[in-house]
Amino acid sequence: MSTNALPPEVVERDHELETQVGKTTEALADQRWHWTLDESNPDRVSFSEYGRQVGRSHKTIGAMARGYASWTAAPRAGTAGLTECIERARQGVERSAAIDAVAKDQGIAYAGARKIHAPIVAEVLEAAREKAEANDTSVEHEIPIVMHERKVKEQEAANWVERQKVQAKGDTVDLELQAKQLIGDAHRKIDEYMRVIDGVEFSEQTRGWLSADLDRLREKIVDAAVLTSGVTFDALDRPAL
Repeated sequence: MSTNALPPEVVERDHELETQVGKTTEALADQRWHWTLDESNPDRVSFSEYGRQVGRSHKTIGAMARGYASWTAAPRAGTAGLTECIERARQGVERSAAIDAVAKDQGIAYAGARKIHAPIVAEVLEAAREKAEANDTSVEHEIPIVMHERKVKEQEAANWVERQKVQAKGDTVDLELQAKQLIGDAHRKIDEYMRVIDGVEFSEQTRGWLSADLDRLREKIVDAAVLTSGVTFDALDRPAL
């Protein structure tokens, strides 16, 4: 690969095409590929050299050239497909694979996953790199495994939440039955008390004790009624029975 200066018209053409990138992405990519990667061109230069001469970074030139090479190897739908290939080349093989996996999992386009789910992409990529190092495999091999493990964990978390809801509902039902039973017991106790005292002549002192106990019982009944209604109050402001 030579370090020859690009023909002036090539530099000028590069600038012209880039200013019209919306319409000429393919032409610009083709030119950058031809002058850097096209092995049939004996005067091709490195990404760095091309970038230096046209005033662009070598990463920008490399991404477009590699993206074009990928696109021509397996053409996708028009310029939009070429743009995605260039973006994939810019992101790198490993990151691109992670973006792809997240896009498929979320049911969205590659570009959407890259922009919207960047944190998830970063997590998947980091986990895949750790697995690849531990298992002596490639990051691309580990990414689908990481995604599967994420799905399993998400499902387990969803199942746990559902179990908690079911348990809470079951606990509520048990407490409702217990509350109804206690109210029934209280009714029976009051009925039994009334049968016991019916016709009994109590002493003044006993009547005083029983009246005081009934007053306290009356206060408890008011408290229970208010708690049942879901209202709270200060003891000094207890409603009258």
